[in-house]
Amino acid sequence: MKQNQSFTLIELLIVVAIIGVLAAIAVPNFLNAQVRALISRSMADIRAQANAIDMYRIDNNFIPFRPPGWPCGLCEVSQLSHTYNLSPITTPIAYMTQIPYDPFIDMPSNVTMTDDRGDGLQAGWYLYVGIKQGLDSLHGTWWVWGWGPDKTRQAYPTRPYDPSNGLNSKGDIIASEKQGFLRIDLSGPAGVPYTQDNETIKLGQ
Repeated sequence: MKQNQSFTLIELLIVVAIIGVLAAIAVPNFLNAQVRALISRSMADIRAQANAIDMYRIDNNFIPFRPPGWPCGLCEVSQLSHTYNLSPITTPIAYMTQIPYDPFIDMPSNVTMTDDRGDGLQAGWYLYVGIKQGLDSLHGTWWVWGWGPDKTRQAYPTRPYDPSNGLNSKGDIIASEKQGFLRIDLSGPAGVPYTQDNETIKLGQ
């Protein structure tokens, strides 16, 4: 007589419980791996843009600088103190084939990456801040600014992202000409002077 080979209810419940425990362990690790990969991509994008800015400056003796910018948007270059337009690195000479999109920007459902973000530049770009020659700041003549894992851009003064605070901690992935990738929180009390220390990481590292 053939014996019944089916699983009992207890055995099925044990199997389901084991699968649930394994999923609870694996899913957070998978999500963390995704965040780490996006952080690495964002830092690589910023390094590539920094290299393109430096190559542009070698050829032109100044950083990419043209409207739109501050304080008057699309006004004449002579009236600008800052620019946000990095398109000179792609045309007419392609120091980069295209400007990368920040992987941490969540676009609204009615906006695409190729839409105008409101200042004449494409939505989804990293924020580039180029400073007019002669107005050189503590961090040099340019910044490239990514939103970071919290998917929001922190208000000035800057609050750089530091993975030691947790993968999803607040702060932006920011690099500048002089400081490389910032690791120092400049959002402290007003009037406290900033002093450089060993917590900055150079772009080549």
